[in-house]
Amino acid sequence: MKKGKDLKPHIGIFGRRNVGKSSFINAITGSDVAIVSDIAGTTTDPVKKSIEIFGIGPAIIVDTAGIDDSGELGEKRISKSLQTIKNMDCAILLIASNQFDEFENQLISHFNNFDVPYLIVHNKTDKDELSNDTIKNIKKLTDAAIVEFSAVTGQNMDSLIDAIKGTIPETAYQKSSLLGGIIERGDIVMLITPVDSEAPDGRMILPQVMAIRDVLDHDAINIVVKETEAEYFLKTTGIKPKLVITDSQAFGFVSKIIPEDIPLTGFSVAYARMRGPFEEYVKGVKKYPHSKMVTGYLYWNPVHIR
Repeated sequence: MKKGKDLKPHIGIFGRRNVGKSSFINAITGSDVAIVSDIAGTTTDPVKKSIEIFGIGPAIIVDTAGIDDSGELGEKRISKSLQTIKNMDCAILLIASNQFDEFENQLISHFNNFDVPYLIVHNKTDKDELSNDTIKNIKKLTDAAIVEFSAVTGQNMDSLIDAIKGTIPETAYQKSSLLGGIIERGDIVMLITPVDSEAPDGRMILPQVMAIRDVLDHDAINIVVKETEAEYFLKTTGIKPKLVITDSQAFGFVSKIIPEDIPLTGFSVAYARMRGPFEEYVKGVKKYPHSKMVTGYLYWNPVHIR
C-alpha cells in the first residue's frame, strides 16, 4: 500500500547540500522541474513534484533540503526533511565526491527506523568516479543497491531506473483499480453523475473520471447519465446494467430508480475500496448505532443491499 496521501508512489531524494538533488530530479524526469544552483542550500523546505518516470509511471518526487544544513534555520530545514521520510514509498540517498560518513549514516538510520526501502546513488560520477574505498564503507553499513550516475550526462540512466524499480515495493506503483474483481469484459456499467451547482464547472470529479477509465480498462461498457435522465434511459432502452455507480449525495434519489436486483454503489465507496482495507471499514460501520441505512450504500458487494 502506498504511504503517501496521493495515489502515486512517493520517492524522496535525500542527501547533503549541493550533491545535485535538483539536477538529479531534472535528469530522471527529462525536464526542468527543480531549481538548479551552485549555491548550497537552494532547496529549503521539502517540495513535492508530480512527475512521470519511464518504466515506473506517475510518481511524486519529494525534493528535500540538505542533511548537512547549518544554523538555526538549517536545523529546522533538516527536521522537516526527516519528517517526510515516514511518508516515502522509496528513498534515494544521493551522494557525490565519494563523501559517505555520519550524515549518510544518520539518513540510513532514519530509513531503517521507518522501514523505508532505499538505494544509494553516487551522483556527478562524470567528475569523480565512485571509489572502491567508498563502496567498502557503504557495504559495511548496508546492502542497499549502489548506482553510479551523472545528472549531467545521464550516464547509467537505465541502471538507475532498474534500481528504483527493484527497491520500491511493487504495490506502490502497480496500477490501482476501482472495479477490479467486480466487472468483466462486456459488462455494462451505468455511471450516474449529477450536474448541479455543487459539480465542478466544466469538468468531473476525480472518482468519476477514474471510474470511466477503469470501465474502459476492463473492456466493459460505460453509460454516463445525469440522475434526472437515468429512469428515462432504463425505461426506453430496456438495458440492464451489471452495476450502477452514483454520487453519495444522489444515492437516496437514485436508489428509488434502480431495480432491486441491480447492484448499486457510490463513486466514493469504490474509491475507498481501492485505497485501503475496505472490508474492515464495513465491519466498523455495521457496528455503528443506527447504521442500517448507511450500511446499505457503503457496503461493497456485487449483491444489491438496501
